Amino acid sequence: MVIHRQQKGYSLVELLLVLAIMGIFLAISIPALAQSMRRYSARAGVNEFVSHMRLARHLAIARHQPVDMTVGAEDYSLPNWSDGDIGTAGLREFSLPRACTIVSGTGTITFRTDGTISTGATTMRLEIALDGEITARYDIAISTAGQITTTYTQVTS
Repeated sequence: MVIHRQQKGYSLVELLLVLAIMGIFLAISIPALAQSMRRYSARAGVNEFVSHMRLARHLAIARHQPVDMTVGAEDYSLPNWSDGDIGTAGLREFSLPRACTIVSGTGTITFRTDGTISTGATTMRLEIALDGEITARYDIAISTAGQITTTYTQVTS
């Protein structure tokens, strides 16, 4: 009596075909994933910037001391409050992600002890450029009362 076993498993050709298909999918998806990561990093930088503005306003109210926030095209600074004093302890510097640039509204914003700003209502425009093209704009408006609002605009070419 002869017993035949059924073949189980995959041939080498089938395995190579699956690997080739996976390679094609990876080649297509990795550049898109990398661009998504850069876009996410830039948006996170914008959110951090706005959070620091809100923190500066909060500190001015909570500590009854004016807080200056100096904003440049690619960086900004706040008082160093780590020791509990926001007076003359020095400045803490922050950088925006490489893809982010503030194109208008740079300068010093002073939050008063009641949360208002000394300069009157102001608007900053922050642009995100990926691969040399502007892909998004954020308009950050600060009202005279100190309320901070952000408007996002996606730029399509």
